[in-house]
Amino acid sequence: MISIIIPTYNRIDTLELVLPSYFIQKEVGEIIIVDDNSLDNYAPLIDKARKKYSIPLIYIKNQNNLGAAGSRNVGLKIAKYDMILWGEDDAFLDSKYTEILLKHVNPKGNTAICGAIYYGLLPYYTNEQMQSIIEEQIKTASNKKLFDFNFFEGCYQKNVKELCEIPFGHALLLAPRSFYDNVTYFEGYKVNGFREESDAQIQMLKNGNHIFYTSETCCYHFPGNFNKKGGQHNNLRLTYEIYKIINNAIFMKRHYNYLKKRFSLHGTAVTKSVSFAFYTIHNDFCIIFKKIKNKVETFKGE
Repeated sequence: MISIIIPTYNRIDTLELVLPSYFIQKEVGEIIIVDDNSLDNYAPLIDKARKKYSIPLIYIKNQNNLGAAGSRNVGLKIAKYDMILWGEDDAFLDSKYTEILLKHVNPKGNTAICGAIYYGLLPYYTNEQMQSIIEEQIKTASNKKLFDFNFFEGCYQKNVKELCEIPFGHALLLAPRSFYDNVTYFEGYKVNGFREESDAQIQMLKNGNHIFYTSETCCYHFPGNFNKKGGQHNNLRLTYEIYKIINNAIFMKRHYNYLKKRFSLHGTAVTKSVSFAFYTIHNDFCIIFKKIKNKVETFKGE
């Protein structure tokens, strides 16, 4: 059976939209909501869900704001089943997400797994809308590596014919509970929490475990600007990007020596951190330039 753990912060509206996709999954024994001391009143939503679904819903509210990593650690302490699936308050699952992932992992094994993840989707989109967005992301991913060791980024929209082992996946990972016996979410990644899931999964590798990716099933992430009231994406864009660079440097300092040896990599933690910083800045300028170009073209059209 599976314990699903979903950290949340001031996102009652988005959580309400994604919760049904977690309750319909196979082999779920409990769903744990860890409220990181939100200002939102979650009580009506929790009561409504408990009346509607038979799966036990456990609600924990932190007395202080611990951040997403701290909230994940709270959830781990009370989870009682032998498999852990992480959820997010702005991400929802395909109806067979756990059913398909469970074919490839078992509680006594040393394997964790995640499916594909597509961005910019909402549960109430039509099938045509969803398919159009997904196909575009699959097309873009076809020209990319599944995992880029230069910048330590996975392309988890890529279609693959079989299971592929990866250094780490995205947040919505299914893993045996035993994986967390010697793993905690590092709480030193500040502001946007960038790299906190990757950090925990690298700890799993260090313990002799393996992580795989399949495109046989998938999950979906909301557009980044859908709800700016809560979560880790509610900071100014510049602040968010600065802390991506800072948190990546922390991640490299913590784990690069192991990663270099495990995957026969070249360079140092410093050179990898600098490369990532330039890569992030370049991407941001490209996004800004594209927005300016679109506005200019719109203005000319008028």
